[in-house]
Amino acid sequence: MTRSVSGGVILAAATLLLHASSMMQARAADFYAGKTLTIMNNYPPGGGSDIDGRIFARHLSEYIPGHPKIVFKNMAGAGGLVAFNWLGEVAKADGLTTCYYTWNPVVQIIGDAKLRVPFDKFVFVVGTTAPTVAFIRKDVAPGINGPSDFLKAHDFKIGGLSDDALHDVRHRLSLDMLLGPVYGNVTGFAGFAPMFKAMQQNEVQFSSSSLPGYRGAVVPTMVETGIVVPVFQYEDVSTDGKFSASPLVPDLPTWLDLYHEKYGKDVMPSGIKWQAYLLLNMLYTNLLRTVLLPPGSPEEAAAALATGFEKVAKDPQFMTEYEKIIGAPAELIGREDGKKVIAQLGNIDPKVSAFLKDYVANAH
Repeated sequence: MTRSVSGGVILAAATLLLHASSMMQARAADFYAGKTLTIMNNYPPGGGSDIDGRIFARHLSEYIPGHPKIVFKNMAGAGGLVAFNWLGEVAKADGLTTCYYTWNPVVQIIGDAKLRVPFDKFVFVVGTTAPTVAFIRKDVAPGINGPSDFLKAHDFKIGGLSDDALHDVRHRLSLDMLLGPVYGNVTGFAGFAPMFKAMQQNEVQFSSSSLPGYRGAVVPTMVETGIVVPVFQYEDVSTDGKFSASPLVPDLPTWLDLYHEKYGKDVMPSGIKWQAYLLLNMLYTNLLRTVLLPPGSPEEAAAALATGFEKVAKDPQFMTEYEKIIGAPAELIGREDGKKVIAQLGNIDPKVSAFLKDYVANAH
């Protein structure tokens, strides 16, 4: 037996939905009026997420309904996890505390107990992404003046954040497949600013940074002074597995380009390390920074913040400042697209998860 629905019932339901949507928009418009919004960052000042996060913060209030006062703060530690746990366990779920965090999906993939609040428990607002550039000191043997020279590099140390940071794991995977065991690993830096300082002092010789950190910090202090040279960009990997180079760094080969240069243009990497590398690249190139609210925060707060970020990304003054410092436009990830990326953490191949857990445990 099929139950029919009258046109009147459908019209009434549509009217209720429209009314609910209007009410939500009204509450979002009033939510931040006369209030202060604190934006947290999970690394020390001077790194990529701090640089572009502060640019957003300087322009954001104008576009958040209610125009709150904005305060930007840093909370570093444990490869960015101290701030994630604080946001999930300590911060009030009142909509007045949000974040501009670089996320680390590795810790959830391997079930690391250091992450006490899973990423999908936070209220996702928006995200951003940017290409990542790898660079090395020019005085690394046998002398590095460009990407092709990097294929001969040996006896250098990579600078990292923690053994289970995606930044570190992706470095090791990419170098294992491209160069082999020719490097050492120095990790535990509180953020990118101290890591870059160590690189200037030749304590470590290889690292990478997202484009905001690379253009905002690395280029003026190490590239233009002749200390380091960029050697590759991590290729974008779409959710359907297609590779592409970022047009934002058009003159730099991808890691895969260097792999083909060394092993042959028709030779593709394979094996479990390649599968893990693909997974991490896909997650990071589709979502790098996350704007989140504590679990249980009001939806009207999330809606108001999402509106603010979407509008500020199109603001001419914001765009001018961002591109002047970063050398490229901001790439915003919408609410639904960002949620889909995070949801993929629930569908990881168990073999890849087990490999990554062992790979992290045996980092040294």
